[in-house]
Amino acid sequence: MVADRLARLAGLFAIDLSIFGYVSIRSRGIKEQEAIKRENLKREEVSRREYLQQINKVKNQALQLQMNPHFIFYAMNAIKNFLTGGREKYATIYLAKFAKLIRLIFEYSNARLISLESLLDFVRFISIWSSLDFKIESPVRLILVKALKVKTIY
Repeated sequence: MVADRLARLAGLFAIDLSIFGYVSIRSRGIKEQEAIKRENLKREEVSRREYLQQINKVKNQALQLQMNPHFIFYAMNAIKNFLTGGREKYATIYLAKFAKLIRLIFEYSNARLISLESLLDFVRFISIWSSLDFKIESPVRLILVKALKVKTIY
């Protein structure tokens, strides 16, 4: 009887040891898989960051292309003409509006979508700004259909 009990205990001990070994090995395997997943996620994050940096670089290049050098030279020449013509007040106003125009261009170039209202304000502003050096009323008139929803983003 004692021998049977010892044999049973030895068998149960062997089973417990086997189960413990299996659980330990399985647990280690799961931990290794999780470590691999974490490492892959880190690599993906780095790749994503690099991809976003490349996108931002391309956006900046596109913005530089939008900022046509002729446009900037035209503005600088107009300011120079105001200053040499003794119209410093106009030069100051023109320069302030030119700075605002540049800020708007940067702001809108970063936006995925802008409202029609913002776009129309931008066109009005360019029209007013460009008419400053000609001493004329704004050369552009915008006529909108009343049903048009200008606050809607398109």
